[in-house]
Amino acid sequence: MTLNIEKVTGDLISAVQSKAGQGWGQISGFVTTQSKMLANQGAWITESRINGALKTDDELFNFFVDQLKDSVESLAHAVAELAVLTIEETWNAVVGVLWGAINTALKGAGLGFLPMPSAPPQA
Repeated sequence: MTLNIEKVTGDLISAVQSKAGQGWGQISGFVTTQSKMLANQGAWITESRINGALKTDDELFNFFVDQLKDSVESLAHAVAELAVLTIEETWNAVVGVLWGAINTALKGAGLGFLPMPSAPPQA
């Protein structure tokens, strides 16, 4: 059995897209590229384990599987970091509009300035 790179790539993209929500447009190119690389790496490991150099070499097989796990973790961290930027950008946009409107009204009434709140701490 071979690994269908196009299907795996599509499934990876769909999984991340469902988690990324509205920020998908900002990370789609990165996720697409990384997903293709991970799917190809997975296909190579699979094919080599079934018919190639990794068929009887458990140590080398485990080495490449561990590398694949590290690559997946790197992708997950990068997407999470990009998502944090999206949250921060959204926060800044909403607060900028809302506090800007409040401060315009307060200034028009001759009252003090309402300071912009800090972004919430990252989880």
